Amino acid sequence: MSLSADMPQPSPGSAAADAAKAAGFQPGRRGRVWTICFMLLALEIGGFLVVFPWMGAWHLNHFRALFPSLSAIWEDPYFRGAVTGLGAVNLLVAAGQAVHLLRHSKSG
Repeated sequence: MSLSADMPQPSPGSAAADAAKAAGFQPGRRGRVWTICFMLLALEIGGFLVVFPWMGAWHLNHFRALFPSLSAIWEDPYFRGAVTGLGAVNLLVAAGQAVHLLRHSKSG
């Protein structure tokens, strides 16, 4: 899945094409910027979710105080592993976006 959408291009010689050329607009540039932003967000969230469940600060949160009956689940290593796995999926998505970005930057 990619966030870079194919945008319709104005026909050559039209007023919209002339305005885009004057403004220095490049057709794929906006899609590349959004892909980079999404990639960085997924990388940051993924890194956080991989590391945070195994830190001492994991116990100091509001969710545990709001739902004391779920405290046993919160402490369970399998639950921490599931959160870490979710972080790993985010890292894989970020890597996939990086590969997608590199392939399209080389071809175009």
